[in-house]
Amino acid sequence: MKKLLLLLAVFTFSFGNAQTGMLNGTGYAPDITVTDLNGNSHNLYSYLNSGKIVVLELFSTTCWHCQQYAAGTENAYQTYGPSGMDVAEFIGLEVNSSSSSIDVANFATTYGVGFPLCNDISATAINYQLYYTPSYYVIFPDSTYETFCPSACQQISSSSTIEGLISTAIQSWIPPFYGCTDPIAVNYNPLATTNDGTCNFTSYLVATSGVSFTPDTIICDVGDTINFNLGGYHNVVEVSNITWIANGTTANGGFSIGFGQSGQFIPITAQTYYYVCTPHVNLGMKGVIIANALPISGCIDSTANNYDPTATVDDGTCIYPILGCTDPSSCNYNATANVDDGSCYGALGCTDSTATNYDSNACIEDGSCTYPTLCTKPIPTGLYIDNIIHSQAQVHWDNMSD
Repeated sequence: MKKLLLLLAVFTFSFGNAQTGMLNGTGYAPDITVTDLNGNSHNLYSYLNSGKIVVLELFSTTCWHCQQYAAGTENAYQTYGPSGMDVAEFIGLEVNSSSSSIDVANFATTYGVGFPLCNDISATAINYQLYYTPSYYVIFPDSTYETFCPSACQQISSSSTIEGLISTAIQSWIPPFYGCTDPIAVNYNPLATTNDGTCNFTSYLVATSGVSFTPDTIICDVGDTINFNLGGYHNVVEVSNITWIANGTTANGGFSIGFGQSGQFIPITAQTYYYVCTPHVNLGMKGVIIANALPISGCIDSTANNYDPTATVDDGTCIYPILGCTDPSSCNYNATANVDDGSCYGALGCTDSTATNYDSNACIEDGSCTYPTLCTKPIPTGLYIDNIIHSQAQVHWDNMSD
């Protein structure tokens, strides 16, 4: 339905910027062009025409709820902005005329805001309604929109609620994208919206979200790879346990990764490693890596013959006692026995009763049987008959005495 309204929206705005951004989310969002602290120009309709969703936050640097909800807004920006799924643009509009550009820049640094911020924006001048700060407009490519915190933002209890509202609104427009959604996995895909079960945990990834490390605790093995992907306002410095507890920033000579950089750390010792983001440690931006000793495979059953007291992981090689006769020359030899029980009996010998050396005590044939010599010429040679008459004849053959 939203896409079907695009032509109508273009037709409506062709008559001029007469629309008003209503806090009840009705109608179409009016076009605006603003300039951020870095001098970059942002035109709402240019983003919408390129297919992007635009999230406008009307805020004040002195607004307590703006400060508290900054992390949730930044998390949504990291997920859906240019460094994430790249389906949305986020723009912060500072509406308090008494705030300076330095105030806005300090706000971004203090609360970990990475998306563009613009100063001294009059809500009335840009035709957007505002009762309280912060107020959010999530504007879709067809110029329709949703709003959050129009008149009761103070009743929303946490930045995660804001993050969820923004995420739900954006997700209502874009189709699901399948992949690994667990940031700890080595194949984590920040573009994925639906986990497809392919996550690989052979190594780990630590990213930044608002003023938090995601995740802030990793349990791994010595030799595993910890990958860091840091936002532009964040760094990583390894510190001691005491420094970490005290929210200090003094490095202990361990690993460190610069602002906005990517890097790796491979623990070589089984211990807990502590690290912080130096400008945001007082906001709780710190983490730990718990590296366990490498598993040692072997037999861990103490009742087995090959029990290994140093093994930590059973590898299925345990060998258990099997009693029996282990002498291959015995009649009751047991090839599966590994512990001789003294039951062996009998011996090797000729077991053929027709042999001349048959041994009635032997139970294992050893191939030693001997047999009687047989006559090799049972028929005489030179055999013939002569002098045959009716009652007699003579039979002749060779001399057999030889």
